[in-house]
Amino acid sequence: MPNLLTESFEWTKGIDNLPKGRLLKAIAKTTRPTIHPEDTTFPIRLFAEIELMKNARSLIGRPVGLNHAQMPIYGAYAVDADWNELEKQLETLLFVPDEYIRKVAEGKIKNVSIEYTWRDTKQTDAGTEFIGLGITRVDLVEGLDAGDPNAIVSLFEATEKRGVVLAEIIPQKLGEPCMAGTDYVDFADCVAKNQDKADPEAYCGAIKAQTEATPPTKVEVPLGTPPCAPKTAELEATITKMSGTIAELEKSRALAIEDARKSAKQEIIAKVDAAIPKNMMTRNGGAIQLIKSVRKVLRDESGPSK
Repeated sequence: MPNLLTESFEWTKGIDNLPKGRLLKAIAKTTRPTIHPEDTTFPIRLFAEIELMKNARSLIGRPVGLNHAQMPIYGAYAVDADWNELEKQLETLLFVPDEYIRKVAEGKIKNVSIEYTWRDTKQTDAGTEFIGLGITRVDLVEGLDAGDPNAIVSLFEATEKRGVVLAEIIPQKLGEPCMAGTDYVDFADCVAKNQDKADPEAYCGAIKAQTEATPPTKVEVPLGTPPCAPKTAELEATITKMSGTIAELEKSRALAIEDARKSAKQEIIAKVDAAIPKNMMTRNGGAIQLIKSVRKVLRDESGPSK
């Protein structure tokens, strides 16, 4: 039976075991004709409501591609699908890798397109209608115009809560913390960059709550300074502190090397004394003179070591 609900995607059930951050909502096709001037055989293609309705649930498990390349996206597929009778559109949930979730979040991918076969055609004044239509694949469209501009795609969760969408268009106030202490501009930016998490909004909500519970140190921001300047000032202070630490480490390293050199020289002197018996030193003036010379060099009595 077709979906008669008034809201799109209300038919989605049984997906609790899937990571919501990897799902996309897509309107795979509407009854809108598509224009293909490059195709002299089928320049205007018609899609009857009954044909799309028949294909709705057969779309489940079909592969997902990109720009109709020969090979589909590895690991991507249509999780579920149904026909929305009220909106006259074939809706589907797509499971895709994080790379494509990010592209949808960034607005680089906005539409989808279908691949299909048919058993027969019917020529009309309006164009060619496909009979026995069979949809075999759904493709994400990047950098190209979709045949059906109404075939759009969006994040599964971001479209469920209007606050996420609104947050993306509310400008940040001058000097306002950018989720202070984090790498995110605001809550929406955090959600968009963490679609690999099981619940990106809950994840970012915890971060936001923590930053609000412990307000950052106030930094005076001159008029006209970009919103993220406080974070920049903190970063510069951190770099200065790190530079001082590195200088101290270099100084300590130099002292440790000098101490090791002196210790090694003392060890060699002790070994020389132990290797030549004292009675030999008293009988052999040359040996005594040699040992004194060795000691003199090792103790830097003749100048710095080479």
